[in-house]
Amino acid sequence: MECDQSRIMTEKNSNCKSSPRGLKGSLVARVLLAGLIFLVIPLVFHALWLFFDDYEANIKENFNSLNLLGKGKVEEFNQLFHFEITTLGIMESLLKQEETQGSLISIEDANELFSKVAEQEEVSSVFLLKEVMDGTYLCISSSNSEMIGENFTSLVRDYQTIEKDHTIFLEGSEKTIYASKLFRNKNGDIIGSINIALASKALVHKLDIGQKFGYKVQTSLVTSKGLILASNETSLVGSTLKSNQVSNQDEKLIAIKPVKEIKSGFTFDFLDESYIATLLPLEDSDLQLLVNLPEKINFLDFQKYLYHTFILLGLIVIFGGGGAYLITMRMAKPLKHLSYVMGQIGDGDLSAKFTKDKMGFEINILGERFNEMIASLLHHMEEVEAEKVAKETLKQELLLGHSVQESLLPKDFPRDMGFSLGKGCRPAKEVGGDFYDLFAIDDRKFQITIADAAGKGVFACLYSLSLRSMLRAFSKTEKSLSSLIKKTNNLFCSDTKDSGSFVTGWVGQFDKTTRKLCYVNCGHNSPMLRRKNGVVERLQSDLMAFGADLFSDVKVHEVTLERGDILLLFTDGVVEAHNDHMEMYGDKRLEKLLNNSFEMDAKDVILNLYEDIDNFTNGLAQFDDITTLLIKMDG
Repeated sequence: MECDQSRIMTEKNSNCKSSPRGLKGSLVARVLLAGLIFLVIPLVFHALWLFFDDYEANIKENFNSLNLLGKGKVEEFNQLFHFEITTLGIMESLLKQEETQGSLISIEDANELFSKVAEQEEVSSVFLLKEVMDGTYLCISSSNSEMIGENFTSLVRDYQTIEKDHTIFLEGSEKTIYASKLFRNKNGDIIGSINIALASKALVHKLDIGQKFGYKVQTSLVTSKGLILASNETSLVGSTLKSNQVSNQDEKLIAIKPVKEIKSGFTFDFLDESYIATLLPLEDSDLQLLVNLPEKINFLDFQKYLYHTFILLGLIVIFGGGGAYLITMRMAKPLKHLSYVMGQIGDGDLSAKFTKDKMGFEINILGERFNEMIASLLHHMEEVEAEKVAKETLKQELLLGHSVQESLLPKDFPRDMGFSLGKGCRPAKEVGGDFYDLFAIDDRKFQITIADAAGKGVFACLYSLSLRSMLRAFSKTEKSLSSLIKKTNNLFCSDTKDSGSFVTGWVGQFDKTTRKLCYVNCGHNSPMLRRKNGVVERLQSDLMAFGADLFSDVKVHEVTLERGDILLLFTDGVVEAHNDHMEMYGDKRLEKLLNNSFEMDAKDVILNLYEDIDNFTNGLAQFDDITTLLIKMDG
């Protein structure tokens, strides 16, 4: 096995010391690649710049073409509708001429006249509407006998907002287009109309424009609300154009996106195809003409640009690459020497040095820097070793601090306390300054403590340990809570002195016989006492924190705990926990949780609290220790 290891090490050293051979992996390859990149990339960007410049020009040209094509078709429609309006005017004159001559035209003659006009104009129908006594508008004459007597009140109501005597209007589930001449009385009210009806389907053959650059020009009739009535592309019929649409989950809802600097120009996606389009209004109508083409006509010149670019790049690779190869071959010699020196350093020979080469240029500078780096490395290796020892020492200190932190929290609790207990402590770092404590003073009295040292880490933990020890020691010698707090604080002040350190704390003594709880609050968060009837009280007093200043007088407060009452002690890490909106958890949320959890066991209330805090902070890093102690009186 020793022979195999020696052979492997020898091969490794041989590989490290050997210089790279051939073009692959050499400086020549890298310099050649760099030269090609710095030539090719600018040319590619230049070609792309030319393409996009031409692309923008193509966009404008294609939109202009759409506008011209659309305006021609709009003019054709306008002429058609003007002709229909003129025809309506002629028929109106014929009807009025009969009336002025004293011989009203008969229904049969009107039907015959309308039938001739409908046949000549190739329209669906020509009909006359008249207002009856109850304000209803009926068809009294028509080229289509089935329409006579039909109610058109809804159509005339749509006409009421029109000031002109003629209009082109859309009506009905059949999407019929009406060209109408209105009859008004002296008050301007509509008393009837003569109309030409043209089904939107009959206009489809008039919409065809042809092809442009090999693509079919799609033209459609669209209402003012964006509904496509008729189109030479049948899949578009029934769809609706909508602007400012975020998504297009509805197949019949087409989201349109305006194009900057192109008046009335926009794009839309339909059936996995992108289109450029424009909307043009039709005169005397609430209709518009949609003209669109596939957006890929903007990319017709892209293949030509690619072809020219690849030819240019090929010439650069052949001629420029050859020259770069010859130059870099000579430049690679000092680099190989540097690689050899690095191999020796890698084998452990830190005495190896790089020597200059007359063709080394920047590589000579690199070699000198390498020599300096090795010298600096030897110096820093000593510093790293010293830092490693320091980190290991710190690690041991943190482990010691963690052990101290755990020792602050009691493991065993007295039996028959008259209440159940829930507890929790979650340090913000490896070591924290929070602690809770609960122990029996005698057979009937228990001392309850929760505290929070200023700051975090080992420093805060040691102060907490000191305060806890003092409280436990004086509880055995001092008969009153007032004396206990006073002696503990004044002794603790001798430890803190001018350090500015302090510990907030709440200390209580509970007599399970009388159920009386005497307590003192030294600058700590006031515990919440939830009575069985739902009332929440705060147990607070006006003393300063431990270690802040000497106490001359300590006032003790007293409260009686009834069966079913819940007392929650907590540190400020609970109410000051905040989410990513910098909102704090706060007393109100804590009080609400306490009210919602009062029927739970004490342990479950604490678990529910920590879970609620985690949900509120939503994974945000904890900035302070969170410590809780909950006492639930036996009910």
